Amino acid sequence: PGPPSASGILAADHWRILRRHSQANEQKDQMADTALGPALVFGVSGDQGREVTHGLVSAGYYPVHGATSSLDHVEDTSSLPDSVQLLEVDLGSRSSIAKALTDTKAVAIFLVTTTDLPPEDSAMCSLKEAEEFEYDTIKNFFDAVVEVYKSDGLTRHIIFSTLDDVERIMSELDPDQADSLDIEPLDDGSIVPHYSGKGRAGTYALQLLESAPELSVTLLTLPFLHSNFLASAIPLPNEGQTQWTISACLGDAAIDMFSVSDLAHIVPKILENREL
Repeated sequence: PGPPSASGILAADHWRILRRHSQANEQKDQMADTALGPALVFGVSGDQGREVTHGLVSAGYYPVHGATSSLDHVEDTSSLPDSVQLLEVDLGSRSSIAKALTDTKAVAIFLVTTTDLPPEDSAMCSLKEAEEFEYDTIKNFFDAVVEVYKSDGLTRHIIFSTLDDVERIMSELDPDQADSLDIEPLDDGSIVPHYSGKGRAGTYALQLLESAPELSVTLLTLPFLHSNFLASAIPLPNEGQTQWTISACLGDAAIDMFSVSDLAHIVPKILENREL
């Protein structure tokens, strides 16, 4: 027989493409039939959001949506599972949050936020103002969750990656205890603003969701992350590069540390129990 014709090659290629599409659709149907339900991760472009996304996909949630303020922030989509569906959401807009919740019908939600701390030489915004902005953003998010719940009545479990309200903790200590911790307010009156704003917002969320029995929230407070040694606490070398100093005030006390990749296992386990 002679060589295959061009039309025959095209027909074979077309058949293979259709077969791949068919297999992909069959896989999606199988995932949908056995899925735990849709999930939504806010902050998918960051380390925590990425690891949680992997964990939710592995645990059987489908579809898993990843929300970010801009798709441009997701520089490397290869670090995310292929099945993740990305969408842009403005956490400063209640209507944008409500639309994401309504469109995805997510029953499992993970939220992590970042404190937009101003540059050291900036006169445009104080640290206290940055704390208040983050608090208002998180408060706005949970207000939107309740608003959508009143409309669709869906049961949802939200896990919020938060930190301690250091300002409140310091205010509740007696003077001797407070002095021993040596945590002084900054010039603008803030006390560890990138912690306290999140902590205050977590308290607000707990109180708000008491009125919505089908909504539950878990406040997840992480210890020091190993990945901080690649960023804010990166070890700095001396002049001869013979010694490196860790840029973190650990003191003489032991400190708990945590790998952000463990969130891929912890978050799905928490979602198994709404009482946590």
